[in-house]
Amino acid sequence: MQVGAFKSKSLANDQLKLVRGRFAKMVADAEGAVEGAAGGAFRAQFQGLTSDAAREVCSALKAKRMPCMVLSPR
Repeated sequence: MQVGAFKSKSLANDQLKLVRGRFAKMVADAEGAVEGAAGGAFRAQFQGLTSDAAREVCSALKAKRMPCMVLSPR
């Protein structure tokens, strides 16, 4: 589940902390990760959620006007 793409690794980590703080119970079992992407962007992601859990968290984030996208496992 991706919660944003940012110009710096620091901003991506800040987003992970923000989401974990506001939605702690929903992402308690997920591992936060920052991955580099094409064009120098950094993706803030939570890994290890079931697809149902990821969709539930994304719905909650979007209700608060926060970015979220469910990704297929790699």
